[in-house]
Amino acid sequence: MNSNNLKALAMTSFLFLVAGLFSMFSLAHNSAMYDINFVIIGGILFGAGVLLAIMTLFTFALKK
Repeated sequence: MNSNNLKALAMTSFLFLVAGLFSMFSLAHNSAMYDINFVIIGGILFGAGVLLAIMTLFTFALKK
């Protein structure tokens, strides 16, 4: 895996983490009507970001 692919994987994982956190906290708690769907979707996005980050770390460790 070359360095460009690794950078893209790390950036994608970061975007998933940020989108998940934003969806869980900002959208759910600032709306007039508390919507549990935002929390569920945010949790799924955050979980995908965590899995991608772990995958990126393992591929980076194996590359070295």
